[in-house]
Amino acid sequence: MDIISLESFDDRTRLSVRMLFMLALAAFWQCPAFASGGGGHGAPAEGGHGAAPALPPHDPTLPRSFDLGAFNLRNFRPTHNEIASLKFAIHVVLPPGTTDETIHEFEHWKRRLRDQALTAMRSATPEDLADPKLVRVHRLLFLRLKRVPTPKPISDVHLTDFAMSSG
Repeated sequence: MDIISLESFDDRTRLSVRMLFMLALAAFWQCPAFASGGGGHGAPAEGGHGAAPALPPHDPTLPRSFDLGAFNLRNFRPTHNEIASLKFAIHVVLPPGTTDETIHEFEHWKRRLRDQALTAMRSATPEDLADPKLVRVHRLLFLRLKRVPTPKPISDVHLTDFAMSSG
């Protein structure tokens, strides 16, 4: 087996070929499929690039929770000359018997549900937001999110880490 000799090329071409080889080698080492131990072909490696996150075992008689994430909303109301900064997180509660497949389907609905949550929070009045129990805010969120035609009906909404500041 003959190895290609770079002797017949001039110095500039040899340097270019060596640099190209070094860049290809560096790109190979940075490849996520190589770094995770998977070859990038066939089924993804356990915990590697492209693998679906494993859900913890769940009791089918209990309701399931789906995290919509944290929100940081700056709400400006020019008619009242108010600027309110709201920070909160939302979890959607699904009925008992919800499967892991349904939870994965909810990933496709996440943006739409987040949009509805933002609409609900923006429609809340300052008095609603000042209520210590946030009863009306909870009701607005629940009715807005329940309106979305998700794979399973939403049975409740949990609003957590709520903080409001003005300025």
